Order: sequence, then structure tokens, then C-alpha cells
Amino acid sequence: MINNIFLEQDINAGVGWFFNNKRIYISYGNEGGGGVYSEKYKLVVIMNYKKEMYNLDMKAYSLDGKLVSEIKPYEKDSLEYIYITSHGYSKSNVAVVAEYKEYRDGFSQWHFEVDLVNFKITKNISPAY
Repeated sequence: MINNIFLEQDINAGVGWFFNNKRIYISYGNEGGGGVYSEKYKLVVIMNYKKEMYNLDMKAYSLDGKLVSEIKPYEKDSLEYIYITSHGYSKSNVAVVAEYKEYRDGFSQWHFEVDLVNFKITKNISPAY
């Protein structure tokens, strides 16, 4: 069976998609969120936004809606996580925009790669404008 994955998102409620003729739906926390599908890894990555806190609350789900893993935060620096997005320079096509406490190379907000092999945030890949 061919499954073309298209995420239906409501920033205040959750993410839904169809897989094997079944609708899958993952609800966000109280403060909204976002999701990105990684075609390479066949995973849906969902981030719950946490206004005023900016802690990382990101999880990877299989296409049938089962939790695969939580995504671990960046290990090298303390970051404030803002939102999830797709990014062509990320191996998984999934990135998170996060903010350093101080400017780095002229920017405080950067896109960071979401590693879907080790399930963690890795290197910064480009400034976020």
C-alpha cells in the first residue's frame, strides 16, 4: 500500500495524518506545537511549544502513531527552543529553531539539526532570521 504522508496541523491542538487508511492524531500540550514528517526516516517529529519556558519537548512517532523516542536537547550549550521546522540542510529534513543566550557569529537564533538516528539535537546548521 502506498502512503503519501501529509500532516494536518492545528497549532493549538495537534497533528494528524493518514496511514494505512487509518487517521492518526497526536495532541499538543496546552500551549500549542508543530510537527514535521521526515520522509527519509519515516517518522513524524512533534514539538510541544512551551511559552516562557522554552524547554525542549520533542518526540518522534512512527507512521502508525507509536512513540519511538523523545528527542534529547543539545549537549554543548544551554538553548531556548522556539519552534520546529523542516530544513534542507538537516539530514532528517527536521530542524528546531533555538536561541543562544548570547550572539554567535552575529545571530542569537539558529536552526539546529534533529538527528533521528540518535534522537538528539546536534549542530547548528544556519541562522534563523
